[in-house]
Amino acid sequence: MIDWNKKSEEIVNFVRGLSPYPAAWSTINNKTYKIFKIAVGDGPLKMKTADGFVSIEELQPEGKKRMKTSDFLRGYKI
Repeated sequence: MIDWNKKSEEIVNFVRGLSPYPAAWSTINNKTYKIFKIAVGDGPLKMKTADGFVSIEELQPEGKKRMKTSDFLRGYKI
């Protein structure tokens, strides 16, 4: 599980280390998402960290296929 209270670089390294298997994950609005690619900085889907923001670039909603964030935002509401 991703701890969003850590520093951005720590989170990026955690996600990179677990991608593609077993994959880092997080629960948002009672739904589980696997996170495969993440970067420090601003983006269309960003999460607050201890020292700024990280941009989620590739994810997989529970029960769905892996997708880019741009595709996810076209069809899902968080």
